[in-house]
Amino acid sequence: MQVSANKNVKKRALLLFTNSFGTEYRGKLSLYRQKNGKALHNLLLKRVLSVISESAKSSDFDLIVSTDQPAQKELISAQFKNSHSFIIQKQSGGDFGERFSNSVKSAFDLGYSSLIVLGNDCPDISSAIIKNSFEKLGAENSAVVGPSVDGGFYLLGINEYNSGLFKNIAWQTNRVLGQLCDNAEILGKSLQFESVLADIDNNRDLISWFEKKSSYAEKFKKILFELFNTITFARKIIVPFLGLDYFYKRVSQKSPPFISLNTSI
Repeated sequence: MQVSANKNVKKRALLLFTNSFGTEYRGKLSLYRQKNGKALHNLLLKRVLSVISESAKSSDFDLIVSTDQPAQKELISAQFKNSHSFIIQKQSGGDFGERFSNSVKSAFDLGYSSLIVLGNDCPDISSAIIKNSFEKLGAENSAVVGPSVDGGFYLLGINEYNSGLFKNIAWQTNRVLGQLCDNAEILGKSLQFESVLADIDNNRDLISWFEKKSSYAEKFKKILFELFNTITFARKIIVPFLGLDYFYKRVSQKSPPFISLNTSI
């Protein structure tokens, strides 16, 4: 369900910065151009929503979803039904950096004193990381960063908005994390870090994530095979990481079982 902007505002909020499939498709063509690319996009979004929902059971925060397509609220509502309330905000601005900065500012304009920002492309995010990040923000003038393996970040935690934190950042490059940390140091922020995790921007990221064999990656691979039951995908992804036995078992079936996006992930 949705709540009004200033009703029963808590001190803490989690901002999910996410784009529609159309926007993600243009920016991550190699990942989403495959058959059922939209299903893969929704699967990643559903994953982070499920983690946030689980975290909300033990941590006191409001959820704000900043999106370029407010129509996504139906997917979000389905995930948070009877468990949590959220606010939908439409992104504003030109490039990625401007939209990200404006989204953070809009969240603080609602009256929050602590904010955690997440994207929707880090499937290894956990409720423990979210909880730890909020706790670390208890220190005065602190900031929390979750570094990603590609030189960016999958999580940012701050206690106030300052446009200087996002100044002169080469967004969507491997220089983002270093430039963000430089800005934080200039502003006198006390930086704390969470674990380094992978975010998924292209097929290469997906394969690298599989190689690390995290517990969720193993489950994710099996779901992906149902979505992308093609020879090309099997040759590049399934056989190297699930093995020939699993591949032959799946292709020998007359029709693979349907994996719904309502499957627990």
